[in-house]
Amino acid sequence: MATTETWTKDPQARLDYVFDWSDWVPDGDSIISYEVLVTPQTDIDQLVVDESALLADQVVVWMTAGKLKSNYSITCRVTTSGGRIDDRTRVMRIVNK
Repeated sequence: MATTETWTKDPQARLDYVFDWSDWVPDGDSIISYEVLVTPQTDIDQLVVDESALLADQVVVWMTAGKLKSNYSITCRVTTSGGRIDDRTRVMRIVNK
């Protein structure tokens, strides 16, 4: 059973995190679209995807906010030109740093 990687951030920080797909995308294929989902979604102190970008086989996600001592799941779903679709999920733990 695979373990889910955990990231941490301070609730006041605005930081970038990388979903690296280079070990998954085969030669001759490329990522053509992606989606980043955050759960749970709440009205108060929501972890926010402030901005994101596709750079070759990596999705870079800039995150802001988040409620102290909360955990969020961040899922990156990609689709390739060859029709492959896959998800990777990370846990974001909000802590004082």
